[in-house]
Amino acid sequence: HARVKQAAPRLAGLPGLVSWRCVQTGPATVAISSWYEDNTTAQAAWPTVERLYQDMLPFLTEPAQHISGQTVWAWQSDTTVQPSHVFLLRVTHAPGDGKSMLQAIEAKWRWLAAIPGLIQFRVLKLSDDCMEVVVAYLGDDEAGTADTLQGFFDEIPYVLLKPVVNVHGRVSFSVGTAGPGCGSLLRIQFDPAKTEDFLAVVKAAGPQLAPIPGLLGWRCVEVSPGVAVVVAWYTDESAASFAAITLKAVWSAMRSALTQDPVYIHGQTVWAYHSDRTLEP
Repeated sequence: HARVKQAAPRLAGLPGLVSWRCVQTGPATVAISSWYEDNTTAQAAWPTVERLYQDMLPFLTEPAQHISGQTVWAWQSDTTVQPSHVFLLRVTHAPGDGKSMLQAIEAKWRWLAAIPGLIQFRVLKLSDDCMEVVVAYLGDDEAGTADTLQGFFDEIPYVLLKPVVNVHGRVSFSVGTAGPGCGSLLRIQFDPAKTEDFLAVVKAAGPQLAPIPGLLGWRCVEVSPGVAVVVAWYTDESAASFAAITLKAVWSAMRSALTQDPVYIHGQTVWAYHSDRTLEP
């Protein structure tokens, strides 16, 4: 555990790292769960993570097993808190039947969201016939929550080839973003006759906005003809203030299409709920 905690500065600086958690699943067994923005950042992070595993070799009784895959379904609530426990459920289904598995989860996501203490539920596709479900939980009823999650999968046996393997434990160490600490709203009024020009500038802004430190995501919503709202989320208020410089440069590029100066406001996140349910394509 000391070696893992010493790695915090190296891990926190990994580009694209969303979270990294060490979970004690047994007396001498830990599971390390890490999430990245995309496959490119995950691959770039691997040399750093591999060096961390090398540092642990003197304490290991057998080599670490590394698995990775694509996130194909996710739900999370109130991302400003860190979990106390993590549940790992290995799901084996018929080859190519992953979509049925995801549809079964999608059909009951409201039931999942109602489980007390559940703050995150992610499905990782490992192969054509296997998924890993990673559930983050905050509370004291570890055993009861494990039974509840097991019961969820027991109700969809028609999809499974064999019983779900369910391991869980207390989070002993965690590194990662604590969720959106600050949000901003930008109200833009433009000439409806120049909508295509306006949208072209918005779409071209992606590469310019993506590298902004602390930016978690942004969306442009056309609320009526000639009126759009840009909603952005940041790790904290300093990141939002820094991003305002880049944002103003982007909006100046569309000045010829605007009928009024954009109205920009930002503030601290005081409560958050987020659901990002993505079915397999």
